[in-house]
Amino acid sequence: MEIDFKHWFRSRCRWSEAIEPGLGSGVGIPDLLMISARNKLFPVELKEGVWKGDRLFTTKVRAAQINWHKRFKDAGGISYVVVGVKDADVIWVAYVVKDLTDWKSGWGRDQLQSWKF
Repeated sequence: MEIDFKHWFRSRCRWSEAIEPGLGSGVGIPDLLMISARNKLFPVELKEGVWKGDRLFTTKVRAAQINWHKRFKDAGGISYVVVGVKDADVIWVAYVVKDLTDWKSGWGRDQLQSWKF
């Protein structure tokens, strides 16, 4: 299912390039690079999510992914984690997550930003 979200998300990007490190490589690099409407290049990690009550949860986030985003941010970079949720009409709704650290606890709506295409 996460692959469906990746295809849906990429179809809405102006330009994107998927990054596919080897399975089990331990590399935390995000799933794709994309160019924003303002011609900025951003790394983006894509995850599939589900609402449980008022909190959004996602599939497993590896320590390498958390560390990659933290190191990138600490170096002055901007990266995104986008969590897709399928709604009743089989349309994806994408949410930007600001911090991966507490992913096991999920995110409240106040911690999310809807991704606008």
